[in-house]
Amino acid sequence: MTNSGAARHRAEASFKKKELAAKEGAKAVEDYEAAGRAVEKKTARLKALRLAKEEAGRQAAAATEAETTVLPACASRPSFGENQTDESASNRENPSGPPIRTVPFARVSAASGLL
Repeated sequence: MTNSGAARHRAEASFKKKELAAKEGAKAVEDYEAAGRAVEKKTARLKALRLAKEEAGRQAAAATEAETTVLPACASRPSFGENQTDESASNRENPSGPPIRTVPFARVSAASGLL
């Protein structure tokens, strides 16, 4: 091979190398953009699911609130203590066991020296 043939061979090899790098670069950009679109699509799907779940929760809470009604007080229900016998009522007034002692309140201050 002559000098011009060797130079031409190097130039073609360099051109093919640059062409291959450009194709790989374009494919890398395409892959990157496709991954970004996939993330956006997944995010939109998850957002829609979350919003639907929140709306269902709000509707369930509203339905539960609507179903909940305040019942009127029953007139035939005895008040506390009415249905107990005289013996149990006397035990409440005089409980068995040790008597409860009351302790006088002592004010503690820095001047008293107890702190």
